[in-house]
Amino acid sequence: MTPDNPDQSGDIYNDHKPAVFDHSDLETRIIDIIGWPSADWLFERYKTDFVSVFGAVPIPDNMSSYAFLRARPILFLAIISSTSFAANISAETQTQLADLLRGVLGEAIWKNGEKSLEIVQAIQVNLLLGSAFPLSTGLYFC
Repeated sequence: MTPDNPDQSGDIYNDHKPAVFDHSDLETRIIDIIGWPSADWLFERYKTDFVSVFGAVPIPDNMSSYAFLRARPILFLAIISSTSFAANISAETQTQLADLLRGVLGEAIWKNGEKSLEIVQAIQVNLLLGSAFPLSTGLYFC
C-alpha cells in the first residue's frame, strides 16, 4: 500500500496484468477476402499436405478449421495466406491475404507490443511457407 493510493500494492513490476488483445474481427476480414470454402480448403490442405513437410506448427487432426479460426485467428490467417500460393487462388486474393497478414502482425507486434506463442507460430509459418512460393507476379512474400 502507498499513502496516496491504499489499493495499490506498491510493487511497480506487478501492478498490471498482461493486456489481452481481441482479434475476432479477423474472421470477417478473412472471409470477405477469400470466402469460407476456400479458407477451409487451404486450412485442411495445410494439415494434410504441409505439416508433414514443414512441421514447425502441427495442428491436431480433430481440430476443425472454424474452431481453429476462432481460437487462433492470426495463425489461421498466416496458414491460409502462406498456403494460398500454388493453390489456384488468384494473385489478387493472395496479395490481399498477404497484405492483411503483414498489417495484423505489424499492428500486433509494433503498435500493441503483443507477445504470444500464436504470433511466433504465425511468423514461423509465414517464413517457412510464404517465402517458398512466388506470387503469380514473380514477387516473393517475405
